[in-house]
Amino acid sequence: MRRICLPFLLAFVRIEFDSGITCFRDQCLANLRFAGSIKALHISSIHLKGSDILRQLLPRLPRLSWIHFESFKIVIESVHHLTSSDASKVLLHRGEIYHPHKKLLWESHLSRGMQVAQLTIHQPHFLHEGFRRFSGLRELDLIMGRRPVTLSWLPEVTSAHPQLQKITFQDRFKHYFSRKLTLPFISDFVEQVCREDGLNDVFDLTRLVVSRNTLTKQSSEQWHVSGLKIVVRSSLDRILPIINSSFPKVSVLSLEFQAQATYHIDNLINMLRRFPSLKTVGLRHAFNHLHYGCKKPWTHQRAMVINQSKKTPAAIMVEAGMFWYTTCIAQAISSVEAFFVYEEGMIGCDDWTAVGWYTVQNVPESRARCVIGELDSRKGFCKRCEI
Repeated sequence: MRRICLPFLLAFVRIEFDSGITCFRDQCLANLRFAGSIKALHISSIHLKGSDILRQLLPRLPRLSWIHFESFKIVIESVHHLTSSDASKVLLHRGEIYHPHKKLLWESHLSRGMQVAQLTIHQPHFLHEGFRRFSGLRELDLIMGRRPVTLSWLPEVTSAHPQLQKITFQDRFKHYFSRKLTLPFISDFVEQVCREDGLNDVFDLTRLVVSRNTLTKQSSEQWHVSGLKIVVRSSLDRILPIINSSFPKVSVLSLEFQAQATYHIDNLINMLRRFPSLKTVGLRHAFNHLHYGCKKPWTHQRAMVINQSKKTPAAIMVEAGMFWYTTCIAQAISSVEAFFVYEEGMIGCDDWTAVGWYTVQNVPESRARCVIGELDSRKGFCKRCEI
């Protein structure tokens, strides 16, 4: 039985840090059967020493068919010697381009078959001049600037990348959408907002995500808005109905609260109920902008917050409150599957951060739904994990 199961148990190996690659090398050298069972490697984080070890070790893995790298630096240092047939086994998790038409450091790897799953492009206004093909591309992340971006390139890119499923337009510094620059996907939404007196000034659109419709071949219908992030200063009850009517297929909605406006949790739930496809909700700086009248039922749930020794009293209280709020939403809206929460120290409190994901689970033999997860206190929480 062991002889049968061992190759399946060891087919996929994930490696983090140089200590991990060192241990993996020792196992491969000590046990050729172990090395011969490896089919896929996922390399998260190794340095120069680890890259040297990996480069020497790859020829000893005869059945290896897939190498997933998180960092391009590891690719350069580890696999520059691979043949074209071996290079086609390499998948770069995320690549980054600062100018679409400058020669890439990884050009030779691409020409030999390296695949790129996610690609971030700065200065996307140059894309209309042409876009090279990236084998295996699944997600495209465009960092918007101050210049208008046309989508004349989209049909060609869609055709050349059959696995491409998602395009994200990031307006991190509010240089694009806040300057009334628009995209075809949101033109109707912008017109509706402009017809509402004063609504333009109470929110900012900072992220737009479009997803591919796999059931249609018509280019005009191949993409739909599936995700949004907005920064709200007031009038959320006026903004969300317009978003819902403009983008009925939104599955990811992220709300960042600013200024002084507050909302009863029941009112927020009623607003979110209007989104039939909603699966993921982002709540940033929400604790001070939500309330349950004069009651604070989460004060009795502080004991549920784990790792309290690593958190300030204020962070513990906020985490208990966000746990209670997200539980209310999850129990009221059956389509919601996950929450991303970001809170940080308030005026007069110690410097702290509470950030992370909650997932929603159905309670067996019951119609109840519960929220599971913990908020992290680290300031350096990975930005790419946010929504």
